[in-house]
Amino acid sequence: MGFDTFFLKELGVAVLIFFISHFSIRLILRSSSKNLPPGPRGWPIFGALPLLGTMPHVTLTNMAKKFGPIMFLKMGTCDTVVASSPAAAQAFLKTLGHNFLNRPTIAGATHLGYNAQDLVFANYGPKWKLLRKLTNQHMLGGKALNDWAHVRENEVKHMLREMHNCAKHEKLIEVIDLLSCAITNMVSQVVLSHRMFSNKGLESKEFKDMVVEFMTISGVNIGDFVPCIAWMDLQGVVGKMKRLHKRFDVLLTKIIEEHVKSSHERKGKPDFLDIVMANEEDPSQERLTLSNIKALLLPNLIILKVNLVKLNTFEAELAMLMIDFFGLEASYIEEFKEGASLSDHLNEFQGIFYQMSRMDIKFEDEILGLLLLNSLSESSETFKVSITNSAPNGVVILQMIKGSILKEEIRRKTQGSSSRSEVLVTENKGRS
Repeated sequence: MGFDTFFLKELGVAVLIFFISHFSIRLILRSSSKNLPPGPRGWPIFGALPLLGTMPHVTLTNMAKKFGPIMFLKMGTCDTVVASSPAAAQAFLKTLGHNFLNRPTIAGATHLGYNAQDLVFANYGPKWKLLRKLTNQHMLGGKALNDWAHVRENEVKHMLREMHNCAKHEKLIEVIDLLSCAITNMVSQVVLSHRMFSNKGLESKEFKDMVVEFMTISGVNIGDFVPCIAWMDLQGVVGKMKRLHKRFDVLLTKIIEEHVKSSHERKGKPDFLDIVMANEEDPSQERLTLSNIKALLLPNLIILKVNLVKLNTFEAELAMLMIDFFGLEASYIEEFKEGASLSDHLNEFQGIFYQMSRMDIKFEDEILGLLLLNSLSESSETFKVSITNSAPNGVVILQMIKGSILKEEIRRKTQGSSSRSEVLVTENKGRS
């Protein structure tokens, strides 16, 4: 009991000395006028970290409106400069690019990136230049994109077939899952000549589970910003990273071994991994180790899978496109029925778009005019041509067609037309 009391007293004194020293040093440094960009005042020890909230990008955007395009933030004990405008970003990444090519060492790069040997976190030097050269020439360059265009086309077709099968069997379509699988398969075929994701298979399921875990532990790690407490691993993420790294390493080793065995099947059409591994054996330039290759391989397989922001945006745009297509399809199906009154046809046509407008689905008048015009029967071809020819600058709108129909109806009634199929429409006052 006495030992515990003594220990607590010693700990209290140590903490007190730490805070006094910390604030004294800050006061001294602040008095030596540093020419730093403006920025928010942070908390002791943790700096601006508590200010970022759950959506750091939104918080930083709001801060930039107050402090300007270049801000200084104390992220834990790390000095951080944030560029929030195209001009500022160009200054850092292009004009002064060589001063900012190296990246700080963080836990994720150390434990998941094979000790920061990938393209993103590797230090600037001959090896980094080689990694960038190989990636630009054989994966991201214009020629590489053209050479692998058929892969993208096939994956899109495969995704659409999956959507069609789900719709055919009245199953829920997980758009984000299908999109992410398609994009990752595009990349994995360029890199490995192999589809990483399929709807079935234990290997595919295991990889998906690993990617989900990667997403979970890839958030902010306090130890990266307050190195003095990194050894504590307060969030437990470092231990999870080490365990996940072992699983990824086993999978990547298996992929590379199988890839080497099947290399004879790709003679004349090497993929990205073939080119990188051939460079490993080239003594005339910088050598790549197996760890370099694994570190380069891993982000190429998972980076598009975890980019959920773009996938969510794409899903929303696709949903709107499908809604618009449904409206177009419904209007085209509503074609003129021979022998029916044109007034009935127009009523049905307007009824469709009235219901769609209540669902906040709207079309421009020009589109509505073309749809109405094209839905008329072949027997009205002369009438359709006359409307098109009389349209100002060839632009046909809905109100113009309805007005022309009224005039044509009066003309035909004057001539005493009695055929019901030739009766034209009167203006529907209730729906317009």
